[in-house]
Order: sequence, then structure tokens, then C-alpha cells
Amino acid sequence: MRRIRHRVALLLALLLAPASSGCSLALDSAPSVTNQCRTDADCTDALCDTARAMCVATGAPSLSVGLEIDVPSSAGTSASVSAVAPFTVTGARALNLRSCADSDAPCIPENLPVAGNVRRADGSAIAADLVFVPDSIIPGRSGATVTAQARAAASAEMYDYRAVLAAGGHYEVLVRPTGVDAETLPPRRLSIVVPESAMLFVAPLDYPEALATLNGVLVDADYLPLQGVTVQAVDAVRGGVVSTTVVSGDDSAAAGPGSFSLVLSPDTTDYLLRVGGMTLPGEAPSPTYDVDPAYLVPDVSGSVQILVPQVRTVRYRGSVNIEGDALAPIDGATIEFRSAELLDVRTGATGAYRTTPVTTGIDGSFDVLLVPGTYDVVVRPPSTDTAAALGVYATRVIISDTTGTMLAGQAFELPPRFTYGGSVTTADGRHIAGATVQASARGIDPSGGLELAMRFNRSSSASSDETGAFTMPLDRGIYDLAVKPPVGSGFPWVLVKDIEIRATTGNFVREVVFEAPVPVSGTLRDAADQPIEGAEIRAYAIIDVPDLGSRSIEIARATSTADGSYMLLLPAHLE
Repeated sequence: MRRIRHRVALLLALLLAPASSGCSLALDSAPSVTNQCRTDADCTDALCDTARAMCVATGAPSLSVGLEIDVPSSAGTSASVSAVAPFTVTGARALNLRSCADSDAPCIPENLPVAGNVRRADGSAIAADLVFVPDSIIPGRSGATVTAQARAAASAEMYDYRAVLAAGGHYEVLVRPTGVDAETLPPRRLSIVVPESAMLFVAPLDYPEALATLNGVLVDADYLPLQGVTVQAVDAVRGGVVSTTVVSGDDSAAAGPGSFSLVLSPDTTDYLLRVGGMTLPGEAPSPTYDVDPAYLVPDVSGSVQILVPQVRTVRYRGSVNIEGDALAPIDGATIEFRSAELLDVRTGATGAYRTTPVTTGIDGSFDVLLVPGTYDVVVRPPSTDTAAALGVYATRVIISDTTGTMLAGQAFELPPRFTYGGSVTTADGRHIAGATVQASARGIDPSGGLELAMRFNRSSSASSDETGAFTMPLDRGIYDLAVKPPVGSGFPWVLVKDIEIRATTGNFVREVVFEAPVPVSGTLRDAADQPIEGAEIRAYAIIDVPDLGSRSIEIARATSTADGSYMLLLPAHLE
């Protein structure tokens, strides 16, 4: 351990060699550098907005911007998040946002009360958890998910559930029965459209009288019944569970050992049967195998027989050390094995298996029980100060079916992280202290699998010091960089998208220059024409990605004041 600490400390010292010393100093005082002006002569490549005494950008390119408005409740907690459909910004703009009930877009969607029952065909209530998932208005954003619980109403005039949803919104509703109801009823997925206006929108989520069932038996390679194996149906396209989840019966089961009976969701026709995958701690690995029911032939009673692949196991032992130094083992590193391909030759079933992360010991060693197959292996350093300079490692490993019961695995080497640094200044050369630099990991591998570790890069952040300098450690990967000035400085964020950190790109040094903003300001008012105070407004730029559609990146934030006013300082462009 003394050797590893020395090695990691040396890497860390080299990483933080610039004067910023990691740039973690947070400055809570008023910003020392601000965007102020009296005339155009005070602005560099910008004009002075004398009403605001602020330099503003001119000739900014067109930018498609969507907004999220997080409205607080009277208790100060988030009550609802409304998405404002994307609109175009070409320069400074006044944008007074009102309820969509009495205003054209862009506007704030009204929140409407929604209620209904979740019942069986005989009218009895179903206990269930409900999840309302809205369609995405802003690309790459999932929208504000709303949850509710369905419980038996106290009287016939009341409803089993209540929720508040956005008027005019399209929602996917996930109904997940709970308690004893989960044993006999499957989850289901429905769609509802909330009207533009209503005193109360009633959306019943009842189950139909007839629900399809699938009966069968699980057998092993010798056609003997398999007991205690989990079976469920999953959507063949989306992957969600669309049936009850059952365990194959034992000798006491009415239909005999190995038997199962699934109740299927009435909303799904294209599904796969997923068998296995419920390993308990200390037991042998239990991968999941997907079986296409189209290839199952029912007998005269309508029951199907599923041949479950025979599981062999291999104990895989390996170690983790610092790259280039086999004598520097890493204590506390985590290793996770994710199957890239499990195929049973006899049955043709394809499967998946994922281990819980295992941790290296003081000598850097580990062992794990695996099913033969092809695995993506992800190795992460411990979350300690001494390992802060170490990066993530990932590779692909093939566990052969002919290796026997013990396999001496390889030594995985954690590489040093790269140093990303630079300086933060204004267009007229003033240094900015206390700027926040955030590198958000994209988790994508543009090399087509050749750089597997890029899929597991980690986000990082730093602050600029009194000279405007900053450094931060980064894993190999793709990042979106956001540099945020101190609050109250009057500068916009600087956004740099898709920064690629790889050994072949040389030194990672960037000069960040805060330029004049594009102000978008106005007021927020609710349906009663009252100002909305304390709402957080988040602005997202819509970016077109060739061959992949669009995604969004956050570019500004603001909070509305007591009179509902706000001002977003948008960047004039994205790099």
C-alpha cells in the first residue's frame, strides 16, 4: 500500500502542477469582474444596452431554445416542471410567459387535476403505483415524470388516484399493481391526452375482463422439471415487464414441478419470455435467457415446454494495478462484468448476465464466479484522494466454455487521467476568478467499440483561481464543457460541446473567453395573472446531430423575482 500511495500521489502532483492547485476554491463574495458599460466604447465587439448598463452581443446566429420552468410550491419545494416548446432566438428578446390557457406559444402549460379509478372488471379496486411520463418537448430531455398511487376510494363518488398533469400533454401511463394484486395482474402501459382546459380530467385506468395467460413448464437438458426459476414476459421492443412475475413450481404445485402460469398485459402482443436472473448472494450465477414464444409449440392442454440452458460456471481470478507498474496494486478498485454475448448452442437461446461489482483486496486481487461468454469488463478506481488521478479502464474478455472451473485472469491496469486546463478571461483580457468549469461526460464511443472505456467516462468540475486558471482530471472520453461565471457578473455561460479527450489529441489546454450575452427577459404569470416568484428557468439549446436527430444542452439559468421578472443571459454561440 505504501508503494501505491506514493505512485498515485506522484500522479496527482503532476496532474495539479499548474498554479490553480486544482482550482477548487469557491468565491462567495461579489464578482470582482463584471459586464458593465456606459457607452459602446466600453464594449468589445458588442453594444452597450444603456437601460441595463450591460454590453450585449450583436449579430448573434439563430439559436433554437427550449425552456424548463420549475415552479415552487408554497412550501418552497418543487411543485411542477413545465416545458416550453422550443423557439428561435436571434438577439436580445423580451419574452413574457403566461399560461397557455390565454396565450399563444411560447407559453407556460397550465396544470390540470387528473383523477380516475384503477379497477378490475368486477369493479373491485386495484392497489397500484402509477407513473405518468410525458412526451419530450425538448430533445434529449425526458420531461417531468409524475407519480401517484391508486388506492380504493372511500366512496363511490371518489376516485382511486389523483395527479396534476400539464394541459395538452401526451402521457404514457405505467400501471404497476402492488401487494397481492401484483400476484394476479400484470403491469400495463397506456396512453392518455390531457385536454387543453378542464375543471377535472377523468382518466380511468381499468383492466379488461379477459386477460390472456400463458401456461408452461421449465425443463433442463435432460428434460427434468426445473423448480424455483423466475419467469416473466418482457416487451420485445422496449424491454419493460408486461406480465406477472412468477417462479416455477415445486412438487406441491397443482400443475406439477417446473410449472408456471403468466398473466399477460392486454396492451402488448410482441413479447419475449425472460427466464432466470434471480441469483441470491452466495449462489452460482443465474443469467437471464430470452425465449421467443413464436417457436414454442403448445400441447393439447395449451401448455408450452421451455428448455432452459444448462449453466456452467468458471471462477475468474485477476488483479488491478497502476498502468505500467505491476508492483503497484490498487486496493478498493471495483470490477464489473457485463455480458456482451451469451449464447446457448443447444437451445439457441440468447442470454445476458451482469455481476454486482466486486472489490479488490489490499494486494489488488479479486475473484468472481462467471458463466462462459463474452464480457465487457469495467474497472473503476476507488473514490479516495490518493486514487483521484487514476482513470477508468474497460476491455472485452472472452470466458471460454472449455477453460474448466478455474481461470487465472489478466491483470487490469488503470491509466492516469488526463489533465484538462486553461484560463478564464473576458474579451478585453481581464481574468475571472471563481468561474465554475463543468465537464459533463457524454458516455459515448465514436470509435465503434475500439475505445470501450470512453463509454464509462466520469464527469468532473473545477473553479478558476485568482489568475483565472483552472485544471481538472478527466478520463478518456467525450464531454460537454460548461464554464459558468460568478453569479451577478453579467456574463453568459461559455459552452463547448463534444470535446474529445484522447491520447492522440495532444495537450488539453483551452482559453475560455466570456463575451457579451444575448439577454432574454420578461415576466412569468400564472393563470390568475399573478406573478410567479422563485421559479427556476432553465434554457436548453437544441443541437442537430447528423444521422442521430437532435439533442439539447443547458445554456443558462435564472430565477424569477417577487414581481415574476427574470433575465436569461444566453451565449451568442456554441463552440
